Amino acid sequence: MKAAWAKDVIRMVVIGFAGFTGTASAVGPQGTYTDWWLPNLPAEGFFNIDGYITPVNEPTVGPGQVQFAYFYSSQFGIVDGDGGYIGIQTDGNGKRAIFSIWGANGAQCADVAGAICQPFTGEGDGYQTLVPYEWVPGHRYRTRVWAVDSDADGDWWVGEVADLTAGTAQVVGYIRVPPVYQWLKSYIINWVEWYAPQAETCDQLPESAVLFGRPDGNAGGVSAGEPNNHYGTGVCPSQIYMVNGQAMHRNGRDRIFTGGFEG
Repeated sequence: MKAAWAKDVIRMVVIGFAGFTGTASAVGPQGTYTDWWLPNLPAEGFFNIDGYITPVNEPTVGPGQVQFAYFYSSQFGIVDGDGGYIGIQTDGNGKRAIFSIWGANGAQCADVAGAICQPFTGEGDGYQTLVPYEWVPGHRYRTRVWAVDSDADGDWWVGEVADLTAGTAQVVGYIRVPPVYQWLKSYIINWVEWYAPQAETCDQLPESAVLFGRPDGNAGGVSAGEPNNHYGTGVCPSQIYMVNGQAMHRNGRDRIFTGGFEG
């Protein structure tokens, strides 16, 4: 699965939820990606993959800037199936966590006020679940995907986000995939998505900074090796660099780091 194709689907799905409107269509942040691989893939795949996300700042609309909409994501693949993603978002409608799988055939909401579980269609079909989630800058979060059950129509996966700093965890939802799907592939792709309308100039894009940590799988039994960092489309320069084994992604107008984009 190509990350660029996946991001097109994500943009369609997430904008439909966030409800943004507008006619501006000039520039946006350059896409940022970090690819990780887990070693020793079993024939059936991994029953669990955990990713790690640490938002560094609170995106804020400065004078003359447009409303931000950022998605910090961990994307995964499924053996003999499609794939999905889990992560945290922030935009003008608030903060939330989201869990989605392409090709899924069912979903159950988390037991929390405001939870959503629904199918999506367009450039790919599947199910997604969402919950309000007030993540905090500086806290380290674990995104977890885990095989939990099965029935006549397939296997159920749980998506969970845990605040490792506060010692709390929140189920995002449960999604079922067809019986022909097996477990998780060895790759994980972390990326930052700007899903608001584009701005007229790069200075109008609020700053986002987030760290993606080294994923692990099968209840911590395996850990990813060194990642591959790369960039996607977008007019306004972004930056990726490593900090103590984690990938720092910086997007938008840099207003919180005095060193600019030099890292």
